[in-house]
Amino acid sequence: MKPFIHLFKTPKNYYFYDVNKNENVRIEHSLYQYLNNMMSGSNKIDINNELEDKLKDLKEGGYLSDNRVKEIKHPTTDSLGLYLERQTDMLILQLTQSCNLRCSYCNYTSNNGTERVHNSANKMSWDLAKQSIDYYIEKSVDSQQITINFYGGEPLLEFELLKKCVDYVNQVFKGKGRNFHMTTNATLLDDEKARYLNDNNFNLVISLDGTKTINDRNRKFANGKGSVFESVITNIENISKYYQNLFSNLCINMVLDPSATFENYIKVFDEFEFLKSVRVMSSIVDDSSLVNKNQVSLEFIESYDYYSFLSYLHMLGRVNLKDKFYLLSNYLMQCTEVLEGLTNSVRLGKVYAPSGPCLPGKQRLMVNAEGKMLPCERVSEIIEKNHLGNIQNGIDLERALRILNVAKSNEDTCKNCFAFRHCSLCAKAYECASISKDILKESCNRCRDSFHDKLVDMEILNEIRYDNLL
Repeated sequence: MKPFIHLFKTPKNYYFYDVNKNENVRIEHSLYQYLNNMMSGSNKIDINNELEDKLKDLKEGGYLSDNRVKEIKHPTTDSLGLYLERQTDMLILQLTQSCNLRCSYCNYTSNNGTERVHNSANKMSWDLAKQSIDYYIEKSVDSQQITINFYGGEPLLEFELLKKCVDYVNQVFKGKGRNFHMTTNATLLDDEKARYLNDNNFNLVISLDGTKTINDRNRKFANGKGSVFESVITNIENISKYYQNLFSNLCINMVLDPSATFENYIKVFDEFEFLKSVRVMSSIVDDSSLVNKNQVSLEFIESYDYYSFLSYLHMLGRVNLKDKFYLLSNYLMQCTEVLEGLTNSVRLGKVYAPSGPCLPGKQRLMVNAEGKMLPCERVSEIIEKNHLGNIQNGIDLERALRILNVAKSNEDTCKNCFAFRHCSLCAKAYECASISKDILKESCNRCRDSFHDKLVDMEILNEIRYDNLL
């Protein structure tokens, strides 16, 4: 059997990533060619004494093993039930399925039939909200911190219900740290609401997609009237002036249309001074359930990668981007992961699982407006296999275990994937397999490509750091 490795190169050097060791190894060109021929199944594999000695040394050091996992089983499979009984981390309450916007890329505006659509009739009752919070009380007895996340639709459409929930949580969770989060389009965020959120230490994620032109191209009011951008900018500026506690806990989420350039998105932070200190996160439009798929421009790829490279150089001390905090915060996690590198690990055991799935029902338990329980807010609510249970009967452990071990449905591919330890695919990715296996295959390919790029970036930056020492 072939060694469980992945070959890659930088402009200067040659490497392999060893899956069992979770480590990159720099090698000479001759050894790279030999291993490349071996991995590709070539009949032309020439070896000399020098190469044999190098291979022997590597194998004696535990490298180039052909060891692979024999059975896909998540390491917390046998203890998940205990976690769900005592250590639920977060409760996400879907206050409503209605929204006052109709964003062109939103799965709930239109989709291929795998997602719900905006529904003004479906909103959470106080009885259901209270029952959900009571369930969370019972299932978080070992947690020192509790986190409630308000979600929609647009949660501020149900502001009175939100206040009732917060007041109840503050009453019943005395003695524990309490964290409140909300994702909002911020168009309804007037003084009354901002003051309440400020006083209760809310963490806000506000959707804003760059400049007025590009934001309003994709983000529109349901009635088609007015500028979403102007409404959001006005409300954020008001928060920056009068509600400093809330402003310090504010993060902007940009959904990137890859047919545009990245400059169109970050330009807004230079146009408005009060935005320069705001944290930013971004993601490309998720088109997995959309009828119209993304059109990716070369300009977008080049501009996004350029600013990524600048952020790396800043963290290496080669350029100064301190006045562009918004830019650094967008790339912070990516840069940190790359600069920290890989952690050496013991070889893979016979029984293990890819790193993608979270602990369903523990980390981000969502109760939707109808009382259905889901592993998080990202999965489709209308795909029945995503349901963990309901608030009346609680979580069905067998359902949770199936979601935890979702990679079993792709077992042969996973066992031989070099990104096994760094997989990002969870139930959200696997739900698409019910439509087409090709969609899952595309997700796997994107995950592998992303990890390959990360390995290359790691070694390029290591080479830059090494050159700086010379």
